[in-house]
Amino acid sequence: MAILPPLPRQPPPRQDAAAAKPAGQPAARSARAATPAATAAPKLRLVAPATDAAADIAPAPQARAVARPATRPVPAAPAVEETVQPAAAPVRKLRRLGWAKISFMLAVLLPVVLVGLYYAFVASDHYRSEMRFSVRGTEKSGLETLGLTALPGASTQAADAYIVIDYIHSTQILLDIKQKLGIDVRRYFAGPEIDPVYRIDADMPLEEFVYYWRWMIDASYNSTTSITTFQVTAFSSPDATAIAQAVLNVSNQLVNDLSTKARLQLISTAQSEVTRTEDRLIEARQAVAAFRDREQTANPTMVAESDQVIIQGLEKTLIELKSRRAALLSTVDPNSPSVRVLDRQIASYTTELDLKRRGMGSGQGTGANNLSTQLNEYNALALEQEFAEKAYTSALSSLETSQAEARRQDRYFAIAVEPTVPDVALYPLRIINTIIAFFALCVAWLIGYLVVQAVRDHTV
Repeated sequence: MAILPPLPRQPPPRQDAAAAKPAGQPAARSARAATPAATAAPKLRLVAPATDAAADIAPAPQARAVARPATRPVPAAPAVEETVQPAAAPVRKLRRLGWAKISFMLAVLLPVVLVGLYYAFVASDHYRSEMRFSVRGTEKSGLETLGLTALPGASTQAADAYIVIDYIHSTQILLDIKQKLGIDVRRYFAGPEIDPVYRIDADMPLEEFVYYWRWMIDASYNSTTSITTFQVTAFSSPDATAIAQAVLNVSNQLVNDLSTKARLQLISTAQSEVTRTEDRLIEARQAVAAFRDREQTANPTMVAESDQVIIQGLEKTLIELKSRRAALLSTVDPNSPSVRVLDRQIASYTTELDLKRRGMGSGQGTGANNLSTQLNEYNALALEQEFAEKAYTSALSSLETSQAEARRQDRYFAIAVEPTVPDVALYPLRIINTIIAFFALCVAWLIGYLVVQAVRDHTV
């Protein structure tokens, strides 16, 4: 069998118009759909050998039947054009960008652009004035008094420096500048040329302004050099210098006041000690005078010494008389006149000796008003008087020393660097601050992005 070329496409048989009309619209659609299907691709048919002439002239009925489809194909549905609403186009674009890019633009790029615009067109120039000073004095620390080396920061100068630093950070310095110098520091930070971020109200209460004040100043102490560094930031060069000069003046006055108060306190303490010891000495002297007037003796000690000499003399004489009497009794009668004379002398001396001994003390420990009691009372009064005199002398010496130290200025304000006048504005660091803001926002956005991704992974 040979493969013959496809037959030429035969036009569909015409139907009568009257017959086509009753068929209606579906028949016409079926005819149109069948026509492409019949001519879509050439059909191959099997034929008899070339010797069969009838096969070359006309195709077999079965071959014609193969050329037509056995079943009528389903017509293809017409293509429906999608109608896109105008509002859906931006949403589709946002979905294509993704929420990560959108969040990065909103959380990082947009704030960085705003920060850059602020530093480029809105931020005011910051001028910084600096001064350096030291609080000096002749007073030594306790360790140095003991012969030991004082630790860093343990000296009196360090304590005074920290007092000045605390004073600079307090509300009191603002009040002192306003009362003593007539300068309201708030007006330097309330000018209309200052950007809104740093500008304050000129009538802001000092209790609130002190936090802004601590933000704009910096005071530090170097324990090695004993120098205090003070820096203030303002929005113009003259304002920064004026503020630094005002702080310098009131701080110097504070140190002078502290030194004056210390001197006055030292002198007052010494003067009160002199007054107290003087009163004590007066009382002691009055007690001694009252004792002398009552006992009618200037010094019982001298009386006791003289009585002791008399007693010793009487005892010696009495011993001699007794020796002579004993010697006479060996040769004469006891009733002889010479022996009687010696007896009367011995009795007289014995009586006198007893009187003198009773004057020295009763010998019974009863505390009678005798020379021993007087001597004890007088010694106590004399000792009190002696201590009072020594205390009074020491107090007078301390008063003289205090007055000598008061004539010197124990603490003084030594200025190492006068308040500088800034020529250029070193702050703000516009580019650096913008870069820092960019990296900080990137870190914050990255943390948020990782958190959101972790939450999504766990929810899935």
